[in-house]
Amino acid sequence: MARYPGSRLELKPTGAAFHTRTMTDQASSARAEQEMIEAFEQLDGLKVTPGQHVVESSVHSATKGEGITAFMQATGAEVTLFAGDDVTDENAMRELGPDDLGIKVGNGESAAAHRVASPAELAGVLARLAELRSTALS
Repeated sequence: MARYPGSRLELKPTGAAFHTRTMTDQASSARAEQEMIEAFEQLDGLKVTPGQHVVESSVHSATKGEGITAFMQATGAEVTLFAGDDVTDENAMRELGPDDLGIKVGNGESAAAHRVASPAELAGVLARLAELRSTALS
């Protein structure tokens, strides 16, 4: 991280994520990410998942798709909403059923049926959904 000012390391329960979105020199972020991929791949048994301005690593091989499936089963929810902006979110998008709602935030290919341009736009969508749900339950 010292070589790449503004990058940060996020410690997770079973791994770590190297973030480059906050780097001061965005031109070198691809080089930083590649260096982290190579470093993580040197560690035996580590699953490496490159994303958008992030390289995730984990000793556990669960995907976000497996996670969202577990949440849906555990809660018994009739409908699930999942929103994401990264390639690592696509596993979860593909697990959604026909009555669920997947929202891709930003650009790029996606299995999501819906898309918004930014996190701010997603906040507006979520506020509107909460309003509609509140009205429907009244």
